[in-house]
Amino acid sequence: MTGTGERILLIENCDFRSFPPGGQLTFARHLIRAFGDRLALVGIATNGEPVGCWREVNLEGRRVPLLAVGRTRPQGARPLIPARLRFWLRLQRYRRRILALGARHAIVLAPETIMAVRNWGLDVCYHFSGVENPLVSSRYRWARLLAGWFDAAHLESARRASLLLAHAAPEAIDELVKRSGGRLARERVVWFPTCVDLNGFRAQVQAAARAELGLPAAEPVFVAVGRISRTKGWDLLLEALASFRREFGKGVLVFVGDGEDRGQLEAQARSMKLNGAVKVTGLQDPQQVARWLQAADVAVFASRSEGWSNAMLEALASGKPLVSTAVSGACEMIQPGRNGFLVQNRDAGTFARAMRAALDLPAAPEACFEVARRYSLERMAEAHRALWPPLRDSVCERVGIAGWILGSRVESVTPADVVTRVIGWAQRAASRYVCLATVYSLMLARENAGYAAALNGADLVAPDGMPLVWCLRCLGISGASRVAGPDLVPQLLAAAERQRIPVGFYGSRPEVVKALVENVRQRYPSLALVYAFSPPFRPLDPEEDRRVVEQIRSSGARILFVGLGTPKQDLWMAAHRGVIPAVMLGVGQVFDLLAGRQRRAPVWMRACGLEWLFRLACEPGRLWRRYLPYNPRFLWLFARQWLGLLGPTNCNSDSRNRPSAGLRG
Repeated sequence: MTGTGERILLIENCDFRSFPPGGQLTFARHLIRAFGDRLALVGIATNGEPVGCWREVNLEGRRVPLLAVGRTRPQGARPLIPARLRFWLRLQRYRRRILALGARHAIVLAPETIMAVRNWGLDVCYHFSGVENPLVSSRYRWARLLAGWFDAAHLESARRASLLLAHAAPEAIDELVKRSGGRLARERVVWFPTCVDLNGFRAQVQAAARAELGLPAAEPVFVAVGRISRTKGWDLLLEALASFRREFGKGVLVFVGDGEDRGQLEAQARSMKLNGAVKVTGLQDPQQVARWLQAADVAVFASRSEGWSNAMLEALASGKPLVSTAVSGACEMIQPGRNGFLVQNRDAGTFARAMRAALDLPAAPEACFEVARRYSLERMAEAHRALWPPLRDSVCERVGIAGWILGSRVESVTPADVVTRVIGWAQRAASRYVCLATVYSLMLARENAGYAAALNGADLVAPDGMPLVWCLRCLGISGASRVAGPDLVPQLLAAAERQRIPVGFYGSRPEVVKALVENVRQRYPSLALVYAFSPPFRPLDPEEDRRVVEQIRSSGARILFVGLGTPKQDLWMAAHRGVIPAVMLGVGQVFDLLAGRQRRAPVWMRACGLEWLFRLACEPGRLWRRYLPYNPRFLWLFARQWLGLLGPTNCNSDSRNRPSAGLRG
């Protein structure tokens, strides 16, 4: 199972928007729709987006972390280096940054990806998007010579995955297992058809779609959806269209998509005098693809090999009959004579006659819908959860992208992000706690498993210190900024005053709390400060703790600032999560600052990450044990992590047997 708020990597050689077009991109987008709150994406960039750093993007209506490992320009020409090899190399280059999020699980959709991550220590769910050896039909002659080696390495890598799902018909899966030479057991490879978003693809008025797209109102319109490549059989479709027009009259064929063979297709259409009857749309987004399908009479597919086709399901959901070669998946989706026809050979005349027959299927729309409903996005998500435990965990509310530094989770957030989330939680009376992490707290977590659990179990861990911000940036996590308690608390008090949210203070010494209350009420006259208490400087017994909890609950405080010092305040908040109906924030030194008992470091020292030095100069007797032993060790250990000599999430493995009683405040 995944840990609290832990992301699952979805790694695919695409931009998760529109490139490269095809079934794997479509399925990746379906996964984002279904599980976007759990995923972190690793892919490519196709524009000026940054490469090599984690950032948040909007995809499929969700905010998800994305790391692009390279930039690719969509083009029809064959690149010098195959896309599969480029992506494999790029994954190796950015391995440390990909793993910096601390993810332990990954969903993989392609052979080159499962081969790249085979030794990364991840629990992998591998989708066979197709069960054929892709190098057998490669555009590169030298790559075809390596097909045997590639297939063996691919299947050996797949064997290591914890779950194998195949987008193919059962007969094709049987052939895959046989080809594996004993590497794959048949019971391990689960038949897992792709799916269709029934909200995005549905029947609409055909005449309106044709008028919008500039298609003839009275001619038969055939649509082929997907990448334009030889394996998709565009040459057979052109020959079938020519045969159809000779035998039955007019007809239009629209290729919805783009690909490396577009130029050849258009040249051959001209040579066959079909250029007026053939249209190539180029790359289209899902809404545009749906519109072309709505305008069509029949969807046609002539692939030489195919997995479980997303495009076929989209056509069925749009109420369009199919004509297809007898490839994997088509035999399951097509009911001959009801919702389309299967063409058993690659004869253009036979295919053309099937196209003509598909125009006269009166019950086709309902038969198409009947099949499409079996493969809805909702059913796919339910089946995936049932098969793979990491997807069953509930979604935790998180802010930003989390990186793992010496075994502790620290999130890339701004003070404004934290204020927004805390106010939202407080308005719902949610019991949450927020830790502001420093070098000291991360080093304590490394030494003590109990404290590590409290820190990593927080609902939000923000970097209260420039060194941690710099560490996140070194790990390729962009957008991080310092969330210092003395800066954050005034912003929260002002927001609570505006939103009429009651607040309280728990911690420090009685004289500090008294001065703090006076100053806060003076600065925020409309603020509902409903609770303030300085506990004794010793552990409370169960009865005392029960009374404190009851007093806080009775006060109605929805934001509780806790100033017990590190690590006591974090342990106290962890112990009271779910008990106190408030958002608890460990803010330590802020009590003294608000009370006017201490002053902050100059701005230039804060910007340079030297506030610790200022505090050490002010309180050397108390703080030297915190800074002098730990800061140099932190630099050494993080350097080892950054160089790949220390894993990002197992750095506190030496703390398992150390008692939490050994922690100092």
